[in-house]
Amino acid sequence: MGRGAINTTLGIVLAAGTLTAATHAEAGGFALREQSTIGLGMAFAGAAAGSAGLSSMFWNPAVATMYPGWNGEQSFTLIAPYAKITTGFSAIPGMFGDAGNISQAAVLPSGAGSIQITDRLFLGLVTGSPFGLVTKPNDVWQGELYGRSSRVTSFNATPSIAYKFNDWISVGVGLQVQYFKTRLNSALPLTANPATYPSLGIEGDSVGVGFTAGVTLTPMAGTTIGLGYRSSVRHELNGTSGAASPLTPLTPTRATIDTPDVVTLGISQAVTDRFTLTGGVEWTNWSRFGTFPLYNRDTGGAYMLLGNPVSLPFHYKDSWYFSLGGEYRLDPNWTVRAGLGYEISPAGDDTPLVRLPDSNRLHLAAGLSYKWNDRLSFDVGYAHLFTDGANIDIGPGHPNYNPAFGPYRGKADTHVDMVSVGLSYRFDSPFVKEKPLIRKY
Repeated sequence: MGRGAINTTLGIVLAAGTLTAATHAEAGGFALREQSTIGLGMAFAGAAAGSAGLSSMFWNPAVATMYPGWNGEQSFTLIAPYAKITTGFSAIPGMFGDAGNISQAAVLPSGAGSIQITDRLFLGLVTGSPFGLVTKPNDVWQGELYGRSSRVTSFNATPSIAYKFNDWISVGVGLQVQYFKTRLNSALPLTANPATYPSLGIEGDSVGVGFTAGVTLTPMAGTTIGLGYRSSVRHELNGTSGAASPLTPLTPTRATIDTPDVVTLGISQAVTDRFTLTGGVEWTNWSRFGTFPLYNRDTGGAYMLLGNPVSLPFHYKDSWYFSLGGEYRLDPNWTVRAGLGYEISPAGDDTPLVRLPDSNRLHLAAGLSYKWNDRLSFDVGYAHLFTDGANIDIGPGHPNYNPAFGPYRGKADTHVDMVSVGLSYRFDSPFVKEKPLIRKY
């Protein structure tokens, strides 16, 4: 196979995996941080400063200036969560049982590419899924009035441009084009038997636009500081709601939601010529994710269900993520890395949902890279997330509480395992060939 065929084939491989949205959230709320195999192996410490490889452009588009030439990176991350809810109290009799493991495993693909236009100007593209969620408890369970199944999928394409002013400072900006889709099901007590309650389905999708921006600073050799920002994206979710029954027919509905904006600070410090220490802090503005009223698209008024207006209540708080990591180059080909992170959940202590029993979590991670040649590298990463476990107490004062359904209390036992594989490839030559020396005699 010739060089051109190899480049074309790898380009197709690097692009193909970016076309599928992820299906389970593993950052706070239903956000997905798993956009890089290298970053996963270091608990994403210093990602905004470039420590997560080329995919660091997800957090900071200015990172593109750290990669001369034409480069591509692709990651596939298996997310295997476990979340079991045990009921403490419910208005539905105990004979109908608990939720079981409500989570489902999924593979999250993500990709990044960059190309150098001049010695200072770079173009980039990041694709992936910044939000995702799938939870499905047993078909009939004691908390079904507050959640039967949930699905959130998204896909982001973020083209960007970066400019290197000098060896000390680079800046970048990008455009987020985001597809977002959700479907939420819960039981409606329209019959005498909870086993035959119909499901109320609320679904909708939208395409929204946002932006991203960032800066990298290199105040001295071996030190990189990065600051990145991802804006909120507003979505006008158009879809239908109802249970396809005479009492609750399917109705065209809409809801306006704003995804959270994110600020990420990262630092990478070369301690020796082989060891690099990284750290990061990330703030997510989940507090903008409050209560979203549902509207009837036919009438323009509130969507009513059995005489009451329907809304999607979350009442999240801002979340924080702190991380520390490092990597060590064993030899010219092998590099090992590890990281530790701690995340403060946006759900707090008073708003965990049966759909998403979120809680504070501790990230432990490790990874390995092998440089096959001057163009191609392979990466693997593993992370385990320990959680505090969520105490679900849906009663008066909880945003999801409905007096007609009664209170629900339960305890969620959760943890997550993640395995990621990836590759990085430089399409053009990493070397500039020297011109032959010509002597005149």
